[in-house]
Amino acid sequence: EMLTGRAPFAGDSIPETFANLIEREPEPIGSLISGVPAEVERIVARMLEKSPEKRYQSMREAADDLKAVSGGHSGSVLER
Repeated sequence: EMLTGRAPFAGDSIPETFANLIEREPEPIGSLISGVPAEVERIVARMLEKSPEKRYQSMREAADDLKAVSGGHSGSVLER
């Protein structure tokens, strides 16, 4: 949501939002905004995985991946 300005599973009502969360895949970030590095798209997709085993197992793991990507991207969409 911080990158795209919209929630990945938003619906018109709370029940619709919960249904989207369970049933739908989020739109790829690249289809919503431009300039996001592919590696950031991969990280966000992993954060939004339906299967807990496929998601990051700790915030440290996610932070490490984000730090690795942030080098060399100053002045870009990553500053959001």
